[in-house]
This record gives sequence, structure tokens and C-alpha cells, in this order.
Amino acid sequence: MRLVKLELRAFGPFGGCQEIDFETLGEEGIFLITGPTGAGKTTLFDGVMFALYGRASGDRRQPEQFRSDFAEETAVCSAALEFAIRGERYRIERQPQQVRQNAKGRYVTVKAGAVLTGPKGEVLSKIREVDARVVELVGLTAEQFRQIVLLPQGEFRKLLDSSSAEKQEIFRRIFGTQKFSRLEDLLREQAGEAQAKMEELTVRLQVEREKIVCAPGSLLEGLCGAEYPDYDAILQQLKESLQVAQGELERAAARRQEVAARRRALDPDALARQNQGIAALAIAKAEWAAWQEEGPLQSQREEALDLARRAELCRQAVRRAKEAAERAESARRQAEEAARALAENRPRWEAAQAGAEALLGQETARTAALRRAEALRGQQEQARRRERVEGELARCERTLQRLGQLQTYLQLRDRRQEGEEQRRALTALREAALARGEAETALAEAQRRAQEESRRHLQGQAALLAEGLTPGAPCPVCGATHHPAPARAGGEIPTAAQLEETAARVEALRRRAEGARAEEAACRAALPAALQGVQDLPAQDAALKGELAQLAAEERQLADQVAAFIPLDQLAAKGLDTPAGCELAASRQQSRREALEEERGQLADLPLPHQLEGEAAAAEAEAKTLAEQIAARRDAFSRAQERQASLQKAVDIYAESAREAAAAAEAEEETARQQFARQGLRADALPQGGEEIRRLEGEVAAYRERGAQWRARLEGLAEYEGKTPCDLEEAARRSEQLAAEEEALERQLSEGQVALAQNGGCREAIAALLAQRDRWGEGYRDAVDLYRVASGQNAKKLSFERYVLSAYFDQVVRAANRRFAGMTEGKYTLLRRTEREKGNRASGLDLEVLDSLTGKTRHVNTLSGGESFQASLSLALGLADVIQLFSGGVSLETVFIDEGFGSLDAEALECAVDTLERLRREDRVVGIISHVEWLEERLPVALAVRPLPGGGSRASVRRGGRESD
Repeated sequence: MRLVKLELRAFGPFGGCQEIDFETLGEEGIFLITGPTGAGKTTLFDGVMFALYGRASGDRRQPEQFRSDFAEETAVCSAALEFAIRGERYRIERQPQQVRQNAKGRYVTVKAGAVLTGPKGEVLSKIREVDARVVELVGLTAEQFRQIVLLPQGEFRKLLDSSSAEKQEIFRRIFGTQKFSRLEDLLREQAGEAQAKMEELTVRLQVEREKIVCAPGSLLEGLCGAEYPDYDAILQQLKESLQVAQGELERAAARRQEVAARRRALDPDALARQNQGIAALAIAKAEWAAWQEEGPLQSQREEALDLARRAELCRQAVRRAKEAAERAESARRQAEEAARALAENRPRWEAAQAGAEALLGQETARTAALRRAEALRGQQEQARRRERVEGELARCERTLQRLGQLQTYLQLRDRRQEGEEQRRALTALREAALARGEAETALAEAQRRAQEESRRHLQGQAALLAEGLTPGAPCPVCGATHHPAPARAGGEIPTAAQLEETAARVEALRRRAEGARAEEAACRAALPAALQGVQDLPAQDAALKGELAQLAAEERQLADQVAAFIPLDQLAAKGLDTPAGCELAASRQQSRREALEEERGQLADLPLPHQLEGEAAAAEAEAKTLAEQIAARRDAFSRAQERQASLQKAVDIYAESAREAAAAAEAEEETARQQFARQGLRADALPQGGEEIRRLEGEVAAYRERGAQWRARLEGLAEYEGKTPCDLEEAARRSEQLAAEEEALERQLSEGQVALAQNGGCREAIAALLAQRDRWGEGYRDAVDLYRVASGQNAKKLSFERYVLSAYFDQVVRAANRRFAGMTEGKYTLLRRTEREKGNRASGLDLEVLDSLTGKTRHVNTLSGGESFQASLSLALGLADVIQLFSGGVSLETVFIDEGFGSLDAEALECAVDTLERLRREDRVVGIISHVEWLEERLPVALAVRPLPGGGSRASVRRGGRESD
């Protein structure tokens, strides 16, 4: 991920709009961020963090506090960030919840919002969707991003010196190892649960043992009362005692059943009922004999009843014959009436037939009227089509005019873009020329200083020789013995090392000047053909600026006209964003206009639509009238036809009904004659029926019912046949004796069953609890052992979470040593201390440093201030590398380092900056936040955040001592 541009509006100390171009700042690979305390350097990182994640870069600031106190009341606080991921650019803009003044002067609350625009123009506008997409794109949470991109040196110095317990809390937050701590808690809970379960099983076994019913002095009683009971022996003894008790209960149950059966046989109520049954049987036998004596009279009743029933059958046949004759006469009269109605309807039927023959002429006239109306309607539709063609022609003319305006707009836009490209090329050339001039000036000054130092060095050497001259002794240079003017030193004499350093600086500036000249030549070669040979760059730039301003004004004017026709952001979708596409659209409109003009010429001779409306309506009305007349005549013929058919059908039906009724009457009369013959009776000598039959039926049924009742009574009392009455007092005395014996047996059975059930339940419960204890025992031991190992109750006093963290920390230390070794020229190496601490102190995450000069290790807090800074910086960069590695190989091309450089001497500072410059080879851009003046001279690009006189702040880019917004 690479930061491209940050835009802050009414944000923190920046009351207006503040833009930070990270691409410009990162051209050298490393840049400085400087400014007085409170100017707003940290606000820049707040803006980056808020735009991406909706939160500040620190924990003490909330998004609602971001609105600037120096902004206008109507301004909206927002932060927008452009960033690139794998070559694709994204833009995200957020605004916090805030109170601002609306257009009516009222203060309203503006809700928080977020908008993410993708490289293809796709937009997300819901905060949750934006948050999730940012984490997906960047590959880091907000906390991880802050730890990797912004490296505060103070916090990493604390990490360097902190104890294992303190490092554990820090790394737990960074690497998210809380799940391993939660695993330790889970294991502790499982071990506690397993122990509680085992204790519960022991208590339940004791409860079941105390519930066992034991015979006094028995072996089972001794086993159950032991201090350390043998449950296997108890189970065996319970099994044997249960078998013995079961046999005794079975024998007692058999004796109780025998006694109960004998007592039931002596029940006084049953004996009393037996005596009553014997008496009732004697009465029933007497009644049955009386019923049998009434048999001859019953036979006479049955014969009379049969004769009466046969006579009734004859009477019914006579009634049916009479009713059939009446139905035949009625059917004959109905047939005559139907024939008379049919004859009366014939004149109307003949008149309806004559009217139907006249329908053919009316139908022909209606068809002709419909065709005439259809032809007139077709002409009317063609006339309306001519009016539509006129409207389409007018729209074509307007479209062609607007396409002309659009083509002019596109030409102006292309000319403006070409001018902007030319101006950017001129700007690049001017900057390259300025850099070349600065480099040559710096080189000339450095060469002058080098010559001056060389002269002073030679003069100093001469002065040193002069100090050794003695009068009369020869000069070691010229050999003269007279020394009239010995050389004198003119100030501090440069050493050979200083001369070499100056020469190296001159050589570096010479290479810089050559690079600047090559860059200027490359920029001049890259100028467009129209600008080749231009010498007066400022004049040409001013001319281009004026021309671009004029083109932009004309373009804006035409843009408003074009926007009224089509929104500018839709030109590409409609293929109108180029002059060629616009010309193609105009050609299509021209062809359309020509086709419409041709069609208008073909329709020119048609009358107007309203002129054809009257004729068409008259023809349609005539056709409608004829259709109504035809429908009325057809309806009348249909009704007459239905009436005629209905009357004819009635005649046929009634005639057939009369014939069938006459035949049925003759058949019923014959049936009556046959019935008299079968019964052997005459019509004038029939016996009485009706009431006589009902009387006889009642007497016969009553006799049969009495017989059935006494027969059933005798069958119900058959069990008392042959029995004699018994003595009830003797039976009662014997029953009382058997009841007492049965009650004693019942008590014995009940007590034995309770003891048997209780001991059997105890035996099953104890066996189940023992099996459960065996199953839980192994799991209990495993749970306790796992918890002890995971919680650090092991030989190394190292918990599971700290073991995982130590693996992460080893990778951090290895990554840190790659840079720490370079900063200290291989003198120091960071090591993780693996020895156990004394007592119960946490261990495994402490740091030591190996001194290669002594070969010994010592605690990191023995490092000097500069060495501690180098170790902290290495640790910070190493941690950032490891976090990126464990975040799916996320690539972050921009990193910021906050302060800490003031504690270094010149050599250590140079070494630290060299280390950071090496990050450029890793495709990273490094921003350093510092007040060290040497860094301002050392780093060519700086972002200066300065407070404004009236309040608020402004950020500007300083390059080579010059500032620009």
C-alpha cells in the first residue's frame, strides 16, 4: 500500500483545505516532518488514520474532536485519502459527526459518513461496508496499521526495557494471542470441573452406601461401616443377600395367595347372595311352567293374525290399481292441451322464418360499411404519422445542434489538456534547471572551501617546519642557513582526515551536479516538439498559463451548455467523450433526418386527421346500426325457434306419458286379480284389518317376550342348581381367622420388598457410579496435567501463551538484528533470555545484548542512550516486518518514525539515517518526525508544519531550502 495524497478540510489546526502530496514528498525515498510542538504534525497521521479507519492515531483523541476551531461555521470537517494498492488507486473520504451552521444560519448535527471509490469508479457509501472493504484491501486492522506505519520511539524504548510480563501484555495486543490465554482459562475450568465431578461421585457413593439396609451383625453391615469401604466386596455381598431375600419373598407370596383364596370362599356377602339365588331359582321354575301352559291359546292368535295380513295385501293391490287409472286419465288430458298449444303457435313461427330470410341483405350492407370505415381509419393513422415525423425532425435538428456544441467542447478540452502537458513539461524543466543551478553553486562553494583548506593545510605544514628551524642550521626544504621570515600558522590547521572528508564532500556534490545536469537534459529532451528550442522558460510558461486560463473559461462556458444536454460524467458511457465519437453520432442523426424527410414527402398529400374523422365515424355508426338490427332479428328468430321446438317436445313427451300411464293401469288391475287368487279370498268377503291386526300382533309379541324373559332368568340362576343354603355365622368366624393371617403375610411381603428394592437400587447406583468414576478418572488426570503445563506450572515456568509469544518475539528479534547489526557495525546482537527467573517471576520474553568485543551478554538497559535508540528503532522496524508477514504479506510502502534522533551523536545519527535510507531499496518511503537541525541539512525534502499568526496551521513542502505549498 502506498499513500498518494491526503486532503484535510476544517480538520484540527487546519481551518481551510490542506493537501499533502506524498508522491512529491517520497521522490527522494526519505523526507523530514518538522515543526514546533502543537503545530499539527500528529494531526496529519490522525487524518490518515481517520480516513482509513474512522479513528485517531492515538487513544486520547476522538473523531468528534477533529473539527477545527479555526474553520468557518458552515465548513464541513472531513479527511480524504488517495492510496494505491498493487497499481490500482482508491479514494476514501470520511466526515465525523459534527455540528455546523446550515444555509439558514441554524446549527445542525451532521452525521458521520464514509465514501470509498474504487479504481473502476465503483462506490461504497455505508460505513460498515467501507470499514470492511478497507481492512480487506489494506490487510491490516487499525491497531496493526498504526503499529506498522507510525513507529513512536518512546513506546518501543519501553518495549526494549520492559519485563516479560509487560511484554506479554504488549505483544498480546499486537499479535492477538488472547485466544491462547482464553485456552488456559478453559483448561483451568475443565480441570476444576473434572475435580468437582470426582468429588461429587465420592459423595454420591457414600450416600448410596448409607442407604443400604443391613441385617444387624451381618457381614454386609461390617463392610458398609468401614472407614475405607471395599465397594467390590459390598457389591458381591449385596448380590448374595438379594438372592436370599428374593427366595423368602416368593415363599411368603405363595402362602398369602393361598390364604386369600380360602378367605374369599368364606365371604358373608357371597354366601348370602348364594342363599338368595337358590330361592330365586325356585320362583323362576314355577313361572316358566305357567307360561308353557298358555301355548294353545297363542297358536289361535297366530292363525287369526295370518288371515288378517293376507286380506290387507289384497286391499293394497286394489288401491294401487285405482291410483294407476287416475294417473292415466291425467296424462291423456295433458297430451291434448300440448297439441292445442302447438297448433296455436304455428302462425308466429312462420312469420319468424320470413324475417330470417331478410338478414342476408342487411349483413352485406354492414360488411361494406365496416370496410369503408377501416379504410378511412388507415388514412387517418398515416396522417397522424406525418405529424410525428415532423416532431422527430425537430428533435433531430436540436440534437445536431447540441452535438456541434459538444464537439467544440471536446476540442477545447483536448487543447487544454495538451497545454497542461506542455506546462507540466516546462515546470519539470524549470525545476531541473533550478536544481542544477543549486547543485553547481553548492559544488563551486565546496571547491572554494576545499582550496582554502588545502592552502591552510600547506601553510600549517610550513609553520610546523619553521618551528624546528635554528639560526645557522640549513632549512630541510631549501637548504638555506639564513631564515629571515619563518612561516607562521594562521589559525587551526586542517588535518589530513578533514581534507579527505572535504574531498569526499566535493566529489559527492560533483556527482550531484552531474546528476542534476543529466536530469535537466532529460527534461529538455522530453519537451513537446512545439517547445523545443525555447529559451525564455518563464515567459513561455506565463504565455501557456494565460492561454490555459482562456481555454478553461471557454471550456466551462461550453460545459454548462453541454451539461444541459447530457451530464459530463455520462459522455464515456454513451461514446461521446471523443470528437470521433461525437462525429459518428452526428452522422447517424443526419442519416435519420434524411430518412424522416423522405417519409414526410411520401405523406404530404394526405388530408388532416380531423378531416377524416367525420367520414370514418359516419361509416362506423352505419355499421353499428345495421349490426343492432341484425342482432334483433336473429334474436327474435331464435326465440320463435326455441318456442316451436319446446312445444313440439312437450307434445311428444305428454303423448308418450299417456301411453305409459294407460299400460301401467292395466298392469295394476291384473296384479290385483292375481293377488285375490293367491290369497283365496273374494273382494266382497274380506275380514277386518287395521286395528284387529295391531291387537293380534301385540298379544303375540307379549307372549313371546314373557317366554324369553323367564328363559333368560333360568339361565342366569343355573349356577345355583343342586346347591343348598349354608350357616352364615360359622362362615364369618372362620373368615376372620384367615384375614388376620393374610394381614401378617402382607406386612412381611411389604417390608421385604422395600428392603429388596432399596438394596437393589443401591447396588445398581453404586455399580454405575463406580463405572462413571473409572471413566472420569483418566480424563480428570489428563485435564489437570494439561492445565498445569499450559498455565506455566512446568520446568521452564513458561505458559502456553508466553510460549507462543516467545516464538513471535524470536522472529521480531531476528528481523531487528538485521538492522541493529548494521547500525552498530556488527558490535551488538539482540538475544531473547531463555533462563528461568528466580521465584515465580514470569520469564521467556526478556532481552539481552551480546557484545561481540567482549563475547559476553548483558541486559539491554546497560546500553547508552544512542545505542538504546538504535536498538529501539531496530526493534520497531523488526516488529513492523513481522506484523506484515503475519498479515498475509501486506506491503506497506510508507512508514513514519516519531522522534528519538536527538539522543544520537553525529556518527550514530548518520548510521541510523543510512539504515533508514536502505529501506528505500525495499520500496519504502520513510518519513522522519524530528527537531534535529542536522537532519534538516541532511535530508533534501521536508514537510514543514508552521502555526499561522491568526491561529491554525499550514503545511508546506521544503526542497533545497525553498518552501512551496
